[in-house]
Amino acid sequence: MKIYDFRSVLKTHGIECLIDVRLHPFSQWVTDYNPPVLTEVISPVKYVHVVECAPSKALKQEIKNGLGWNEFERRYETEITTRWNKIDRILAPVLENNISCFLCFERKKLTPSGNVSKKLFYGHELQCHRRVLAEHVQAVCEEHGNRIKIIHLGQNHK
Repeated sequence: MKIYDFRSVLKTHGIECLIDVRLHPFSQWVTDYNPPVLTEVISPVKYVHVVECAPSKALKQEIKNGLGWNEFERRYETEITTRWNKIDRILAPVLENNISCFLCFERKKLTPSGNVSKKLFYGHELQCHRRVLAEHVQAVCEEHGNRIKIIHLGQNHK
């Protein structure tokens, strides 16, 4: 998605804070999504990079080595749970006071067998760590009597 189209999606949905959950917030391939350009284009939307929400480098390497989606999801959920105290301290004030959106940039999609699909992948809500993270946050919020709504803002969601 082109950066100005992305900005329009954020505006359409009233997003006030973009939470970048990539391990590294820089890309040599999609430079518009690097923080210096991204923060300027999406302003006045706030930008926060929360590396603790990203899958670990080791887990990302296992995906490249053929780890299937179901096993990835299970291991990533374990990583989130292990880091939850730190994630909660960062996310709680952001989520409490802002309509927020998680950002990651997936270029390729895992098939159920773990193989990488050849088509580009820009946010399929079923196979992205954002979905796993969002559902975890939602479950924790509901345990504390707070309800949040998850909306997927992929290319086909307006």
